[in-house]
Amino acid sequence: MLSVHKTQPTTSEPHPLSLTTHSTIGHLALADQHLDAQALGKDAMQMFSNNPGLPGLLLTDGEKMIGMISRQKLLEQMSRPYSLELFLERPMYALYPFVRTQFLTLHHTVKVADAVLQALQRPQELLYEPIVVDCDTDTYKLLDIHQLLIAQADVHRLTTQLLNKKTQDHLAQTEKMSSLGRMIAGVSHEIKNPVNCVSGNLEFLKKYIEDLFVLISTYRNKETIPTEDIEAIEKKVDLEFLLDDLPKLIESMALASERMVEIVSSLRNFSRMDHEKTQAVDIHRYLDGTLLILDSRIKAGIHVEKNYGNLPLVTCYPGQISQVFINIISNSIDALTEKQSARELRGETESERRTHKWTPTIQISTDYQCSENSKEIRIQLRDNGDGIPDEVRSRIFEPFFTTKSADDGTGLGLFISHQIITEKHHGRIHVESSPETGTLFEITLPC
Repeated sequence: MLSVHKTQPTTSEPHPLSLTTHSTIGHLALADQHLDAQALGKDAMQMFSNNPGLPGLLLTDGEKMIGMISRQKLLEQMSRPYSLELFLERPMYALYPFVRTQFLTLHHTVKVADAVLQALQRPQELLYEPIVVDCDTDTYKLLDIHQLLIAQADVHRLTTQLLNKKTQDHLAQTEKMSSLGRMIAGVSHEIKNPVNCVSGNLEFLKKYIEDLFVLISTYRNKETIPTEDIEAIEKKVDLEFLLDDLPKLIESMALASERMVEIVSSLRNFSRMDHEKTQAVDIHRYLDGTLLILDSRIKAGIHVEKNYGNLPLVTCYPGQISQVFINIISNSIDALTEKQSARELRGETESERRTHKWTPTIQISTDYQCSENSKEIRIQLRDNGDGIPDEVRSRIFEPFFTTKSADDGTGLGLFISHQIITEKHHGRIHVESSPETGTLFEITLPC
């Protein structure tokens, strides 16, 4: 009695489908030939003879898989004295106890590299035994170890190519950021002198104008009647308006000058080459500097809430900490902008907007935690966007991983941020996210 079925050819050639670095054993060519336990030994020999690439047979009892017989073990057994006479005309269940071996069973979703590792960890005598692949719903197939090793070589080649490309991209990005940092440092230095000149002289200008106002007021209080030409000039320059508006103008210029000084200072802090020197700094200053640098994006309808605690000075690399804040807050702005655009595209009615009222918000909180064993500060950066899906959240700190287009992201921002916090500052960075609450990044730094 012979029961055989075959759904795809068995071959030792590479699978015709293109493999990727994430390919699983389910993507490879698998042998799908079963033999009923009631079939005779000669039927098994005939099947191997007809298909030289067949690595083994799955022994079944009805619809149930009860074992695996490899080509190597069957031929070894049949080459022994009297085996042909004993087993060729007997059912397979009589032969199976003599060729039975412990076989490795893997799920079809196991990655190629992981399957190779588990296969090579088997005892020496089982290294070349085929692997039983669980394809779900009580369906099993066989994977030739030779086929697996060829696939692993292909995946290794693809991985090497990808790493080479990513390394080149990383080097280019690093050089780009380095050049950008030098450029910002140079530009901010050039801007600083004229800005300081304007800012410093505004106080003198304000004092001079106040003195002129006193002089004008003194002249006007005199009992002498102004001449016609003086009256004409006062009317032409609208003296009353000038006396009222000029102090306001000076005040607005002073505020603008102060903001320019803050921006230049923030740019200088961000671009600093401080990788060899740490400083005790006020973290709040660098958080505010980050918000100032990103102000043009934040002003597009995003509300910022700050809840700063009483923090001590923290010894760190200030420029690197600024880079972490820039990366995380930029991602929050992207998430909020995407959610805002999605709501607009859905064409929500005024009633729906009132019912589902939502204001894009970034919350920044800090606090100081002191115990007998440690002293550390905690920085929480939260947004109320759509959150990060579970399958993405588990990979956000991987190098080169990004859900953005090549023009919008390199996949290095959060990876570098993780390195800066954990390796450079011996701190911790943790992320929580859900569609209901948005995303929270929590940074802990020792102090």
